[in-house]
Amino acid sequence: FSLIIEVLDRTLRDALRSQQLSGLPVIAAFNGMSNLKYRGFLKACNRIAASYSCRRLNKYLRPGETSVINLISLYPREGKSFLAKYFADYWRKEGLSVRIVDHSIDFIAKDKSYSQAKHLSDFWVKNEAEATPDIVIVEYPSMQDAGIPINTLKEADINLLIANAQRLWRESDTISISPIKESLTEKPFMMYLN
Repeated sequence: FSLIIEVLDRTLRDALRSQQLSGLPVIAAFNGMSNLKYRGFLKACNRIAASYSCRRLNKYLRPGETSVINLISLYPREGKSFLAKYFADYWRKEGLSVRIVDHSIDFIAKDKSYSQAKHLSDFWVKNEAEATPDIVIVEYPSMQDAGIPINTLKEADINLLIANAQRLWRESDTISISPIKESLTEKPFMMYLN
């Protein structure tokens, strides 16, 4: 009975299973939020996981230029903001300037300039008073809520699909990410479990 359940189970759960189901390499996993009793321990684990991930992502960053990291998800509340905060904290401690571009604050996903964008600058314009950052982390809306302009993903240095490890991976999810996988042959496209 347990073997049948194991075979039929399509939750992402761990890195190996996620890679088999999605076809994407898994860069790392976060613990997420759990029991309040161990909250301090979880924060320490999350900082360690973020530092591990950032060190792995450092090889894709371009020194002396602004590097763009895209955080996308299939569904809302997968943890993009949570991860972006930890990534930014780590790189700021390393002496890099980081700017998080949040879809709910910095641009309008329902706007024509977003849906037809060929470049990040088509829908997000950096404030002139703001210094040029070393790293821009772009948090896109979930693919369930809005489409993602593929051309902006092609321009980025790294594209991360953030997925909740407790969620089921459906055939529709594979179909949803297939156009992105096909168009990002030259750029890294990886999964990050939360």
